[in-house]
Amino acid sequence: MTFWERLVQPHVFVALAARVGDLRRINRTRVEWDAIANGQFILTTRAAYETVGTHQAVKQSVVDDMALAQGYVRHHLDIFLTHGEQYMVTRMYRSLAGIVEGWTKNLATGVPLAFPPIALVRRIVRYLMWLPALLWIVPPVAWAVSGWWWAGVTTLISLGIWVAVYWVEGAPLTYALLYPFGAGVVAYIMIRSAWRGSRKVEWRGRTYNTPHA
Repeated sequence: MTFWERLVQPHVFVALAARVGDLRRINRTRVEWDAIANGQFILTTRAAYETVGTHQAVKQSVVDDMALAQGYVRHHLDIFLTHGEQYMVTRMYRSLAGIVEGWTKNLATGVPLAFPPIALVRRIVRYLMWLPALLWIVPPVAWAVSGWWWAGVTTLISLGIWVAVYWVEGAPLTYALLYPFGAGVVAYIMIRSAWRGSRKVEWRGRTYNTPHA
């Protein structure tokens, strides 16, 4: 894997996990905005797939996997999400440009779907999703600039968290030392996604106009 994959991807996944929480809460959920799926591998029966209208029903969505999962919930069908890292490994993006382009596409259109279908909430959440990244960025910056003890303690706690994250991800633990930089890159991607991806999505040389949430 490349440097950028190892540095940035875990930050995105931690941000998503903060919203998703325990997978057991998602499995068999009846709350539409809690439903998600991984487009890299979806296994379904033909009967259930046709009941929700197949991918034809979500052809207007850039995050079709998530929209499809929510379609299952609307039709009172069970969904199950599970980790399968012992069986297979996949790579989403292989370069910084691919990471930026890919998550710009996904975040501004996918994050609003993870919240109740209240127009104001879904409209503003895409512009606020980068704010939690400040929890990783502000303390080390404050510690370096002002030497405040609380910032130092917070930074060391955060470092410990990221050592654990990179250990679980199987990445070199030295990447944990760069966690503020990784958080900054993700914050930039989220801001870029909010301003560019909410109305117009660019992906692999194509441009898609997306409907407002």
